[in-house]
Amino acid sequence: MARKSNTLSLGEAIEEFLEQYKHIDRINEAEIVNAWPAVMGPNIAKLTLSVFYKNGKLIIQLKNATLRQELSMQRSRITAALNKYLGSESIKDIVLR
Repeated sequence: MARKSNTLSLGEAIEEFLEQYKHIDRINEAEIVNAWPAVMGPNIAKLTLSVFYKNGKLIIQLKNATLRQELSMQRSRITAALNKYLGSESIKDIVLR
């Protein structure tokens, strides 16, 4: 049966609503922030104070300077792993503090 051109599926309507009201960015940000502990594991997550995402940058605040140094040497590998987990190239850079 052919659909009428002015009807949308429920999924299409929800997606249109989210895009129209800019909620899609907040949902994507939440997915990216939640990817950090999922990809890095519980031990790193315990040593993470905060995770923020803004304009392609994932900003991570860590408790330990030694860990920060270790992770900074692996930024490109971590970025690739996070983007693979997310299924997109959302993260362009990681800032470790």
